[in-house]
Amino acid sequence: MSFRRHVLIESGLFDPRFNFGGEEFDLCLRVRARFPGLRLLLEPAARVAHEFTPTLRDTLRRSRAYGRGSARMFVKWPSMRPALFPVPGLVVGLLLAASRRRAFAALGALVPLAAFPYSIRQAVRERGLLLLLDAYLQLAQEASENVGFVAGWLEFRRVSWNFDEADTPSVGRNDEYEEAA
Repeated sequence: MSFRRHVLIESGLFDPRFNFGGEEFDLCLRVRARFPGLRLLLEPAARVAHEFTPTLRDTLRRSRAYGRGSARMFVKWPSMRPALFPVPGLVVGLLLAASRRRAFAALGALVPLAAFPYSIRQAVRERGLLLLLDAYLQLAQEASENVGFVAGWLEFRRVSWNFDEADTPSVGRNDEYEEAA
């Protein structure tokens, strides 16, 4: 992201209540509200490299954090529809129904493969059965994001999201922002 300095400052910089997930989009909405004549441009060729630990635990932690960010966005900007994923709910429902009919357990186990067919294509193309697990990883990521959304919504639904001048750093008296010019 890149902004003209005065636009960033007059829009209030990043909202400090966002710490992971949604902070960039929130800033863009505030820039658009503060400067309706400006255009926000997307450069499709631009690439960003994020450094993270490629473990299952870290992947699920980040997914949960993105869900919390989605909840913050939804609470602060009610017109923004949250990203909720239906497949984890369907699988849980089928597995609960399996207590009455065992066929639902098999169906619950197959739904991720049907919902995320890319893993089947990869497994066939590369002749590797382990690649089928990708569908279940995607299911776990979506479930983590849903859990993060619910937890975030429960936490942030009572927070005041009015972003006023008191929340904006005083740029003229803060050397950190003066040096950033």
